[in-house]
Amino acid sequence: MRRASVQEIMERVCTPLVPKGQKGKPPRIVEVPENVTVVENETAVLQCKIEGDPVPTVRWAKGNREILNGGRFRHMTDGETNTVSLALLKCRSQVDKFAEWKCVYSRPNAKIRWYKDRKEIFSGGLKYKIVIEKSVCTLIINNPEVDDSGKYTCEANGLPTSAILTVLEPPMKYSFLNPLPNTQEIYRTKQAVLTCKVNSPRAPLVWYRGNQAIDVNDPRYIVEKDAVGRCTLTIKEVEQADQAEWTARVTNDVFSKVQVYVEEPRHTFVVPMKSQKVNENESATLETDVNDRDADVEWWHDGIKINIDGKKKSASVASVDLSSPQRKLRIMESTKCTTKDDKTMAQLIVDALNKFIIKLKDLEVIEKEDVVMTCQTKDTKTPGLWNRMGNKITSMPGGKFETQSRNGTHTLKISKIEMNEGETYEIDVAGLIGSCVVTVLEAEKRPVLNWKPKKIEAKAGEPCVVKVPFQIKGTRRGDPKPVILRNGKPIDESMKDLVEVVINGDVAEIKFKNPQLADTGKWALELGNSAGTALAPFELFVKDKPKPPKGPLEVKNVTAEGLELKWGQPDANEGQPVKAYIVEVQEGRSGNWKKIAETKGTEFKVKDLKENGEYKFRVKAVNDVGESDPLTGDTVIAKNPYTVPGKPRNMDVADMGKEHLTLQWDPPEDDGQSPIIEYVVERREKSEKDWRVCGTTPADGRGTHFLTDDKVVEGKEYYYRVRAVNKAGQGDPCDHGNSVKIKAKPGLALAAFHNVLALDTMLLVILIL
Repeated sequence: MRRASVQEIMERVCTPLVPKGQKGKPPRIVEVPENVTVVENETAVLQCKIEGDPVPTVRWAKGNREILNGGRFRHMTDGETNTVSLALLKCRSQVDKFAEWKCVYSRPNAKIRWYKDRKEIFSGGLKYKIVIEKSVCTLIINNPEVDDSGKYTCEANGLPTSAILTVLEPPMKYSFLNPLPNTQEIYRTKQAVLTCKVNSPRAPLVWYRGNQAIDVNDPRYIVEKDAVGRCTLTIKEVEQADQAEWTARVTNDVFSKVQVYVEEPRHTFVVPMKSQKVNENESATLETDVNDRDADVEWWHDGIKINIDGKKKSASVASVDLSSPQRKLRIMESTKCTTKDDKTMAQLIVDALNKFIIKLKDLEVIEKEDVVMTCQTKDTKTPGLWNRMGNKITSMPGGKFETQSRNGTHTLKISKIEMNEGETYEIDVAGLIGSCVVTVLEAEKRPVLNWKPKKIEAKAGEPCVVKVPFQIKGTRRGDPKPVILRNGKPIDESMKDLVEVVINGDVAEIKFKNPQLADTGKWALELGNSAGTALAPFELFVKDKPKPPKGPLEVKNVTAEGLELKWGQPDANEGQPVKAYIVEVQEGRSGNWKKIAETKGTEFKVKDLKENGEYKFRVKAVNDVGESDPLTGDTVIAKNPYTVPGKPRNMDVADMGKEHLTLQWDPPEDDGQSPIIEYVVERREKSEKDWRVCGTTPADGRGTHFLTDDKVVEGKEYYYRVRAVNKAGQGDPCDHGNSVKIKAKPGLALAAFHNVLALDTMLLVILIL
């Protein structure tokens, strides 16, 4: 459905509201006004739909100030939809901190006066400023407040003009001074109160149970707010549905929540039960009061529930009467009455005819122990008389024998009984005789060890058990207490997790869980009991694998075929010298480690490497216990420390004939850090592509070198090039230049002719370069 525009609403004819909804019910807002955004100096319209019978009265307000119909505000109603509207004409943003009025009079220099509510105001001070510029009259009110609201009048030569100033109160910022607690327990069927406090009694606080607002007219609730902002919600009778999250909400941003838990009502005792004292065969009555007549109570007697059958026992609530006719009860019987939340207890004391309730028992004791003999009789008043083999025992506080009779309980204490005191003991309580036999056993003696000082060897990291046999004569009362000593002193608490002692019969086992080299030294086991102690000393020697060889792992004289390794001896290990060193190699970056040698020295030559191969080496020390952690070196590339030589220089033809050709060249500038051994001369015909070696010549210093090729054919053209050779191999060839055509020297025939003509007189040699 299309929403009406502002212009359509403004042009609509206002019609009165009509009764709508249930008659006699409070009016309510069906649709609340929506937020509206408007451009300054434009018109904004707020609308809401209401219902009520009779027709409700509608008032608009901004903050706590009512907006009256007139001026920039217009109230409108639509009886067809029961909608009320508020139009705000020429909306403006109030950002100024002063109010200013300007009016123009028809003539300049008029006599101007300003009034507020018929009281003249004057320029000056901090509040008002009056400016008159020819015919323009201006009134400026600085920092307007609510009290500055009113009717302002400008009078020029007695002619008035008026306007109304409305200063709105700033919006109130509400907050909770005392918020609701996080949680609160209330009891079903009881009354409960939720309380909080806000900073203003005008705060529009609404209570919610879950997402449902509480209706102030609901008879289950009482909603109150006092003059200091204290807000209370009283629930007259709590239901299980009240277990929920309750919210006291002022705005969407200002609220306080409490999680309410509904518990069952507590049934407690108002008057506790009192203990009773009766004689045997008499009736006993125990009474107590509870706070709720509907409370379920249960009776207990010495932990056993009493079933009320109306014959032997009876009970009533809220005043409970428990009767037990002709009951023969024990003295000081405990009776308890309970509800689901509370309990009360009392003692039923019965004076009974004398007999043994607890008889004397025969005892076996250890000499030097304190012995206590006890019996109990029904007669709680007559003291007991003790005898030993027919002889009366005289009690003396702190002495050898002490007797006591209290409430029918009779005791005889013998301090540190001796072997000869194991006899028959009797008690006489008003003619009631009881007796018991006391047997005294020999006390235990101090432990005797079957042990001689010895040396115990252990491997580091492997558990080690030392067994110490012992014997205890007499009546052994338990295992002796073991104490581990190191260098004559008990070990620290921190070491008790590493060393423990277990007693198995007549053997004490000392368990070293993880012995280390540092544990080597003098140890002892002390076994003690009430009679004394015994000591079993021993020396523990822990063998450990050697420490890693000292680094760094040096690599020297690296070539393409091999290298040399060197390392240092590891730190000395007491009694465990290093027997050998294991050398391992890893080829490539992810290859497996392989053992290549075992040597007794700290140097090793590695052979048979692959040229330009990437290797890593490590060394382990070995003794009788095992191998040390490895000393690992850096990655090494197997290559010679020198390179192939450079290109020979200045290659040229030094001589040529129809059956030979002589080349000359100079050594290269770079010999590759290794002396040049020889030169290789290569040749190919101009029409071919493959090069072939036509000769070699050894190197001879830095001078010019020559080589004659006598396997040439006259008339053919050849290319030549030269390579230098050192330990690293052949270097790059020099540039072959232009091809050389094999032909005879042109001056040879002429020389022969002259030799024929003037052989005896003249020798002519022609050199053609």
